[in-house]
Amino acid sequence: MVTRSIRAADLKTILGEELFQKLLGKDPFNSDARSKARLELILRITDNLSGSFNDEGIWRWFYRKRQGLQDKSFLSLFTEGWEAHDPGPNLCLEASVDTIYY
Repeated sequence: MVTRSIRAADLKTILGEELFQKLLGKDPFNSDARSKARLELILRITDNLSGSFNDEGIWRWFYRKRQGLQDKSFLSLFTEGWEAHDPGPNLCLEASVDTIYY
């Protein structure tokens, strides 16, 4: 397994501006606990995906509709005002772990 150990500063490049803002908002590097928890969750998901996908593949992973989600994308699970402990984002984290090849 190869992971890149994604850094917060690299996320905007990997995800692209639009996806980055949809997931994290305009000021994701805010020092409050909520912003830190959200950023950490997206970093973990992205780091898991980076072992199997390039940047474009990571972007597509968030947008691709899934039968198991009733033709919704993983991105749709990040509803406005989402919290790091919400079920939808944590389902995405679990799914990203399934992409890791040992």
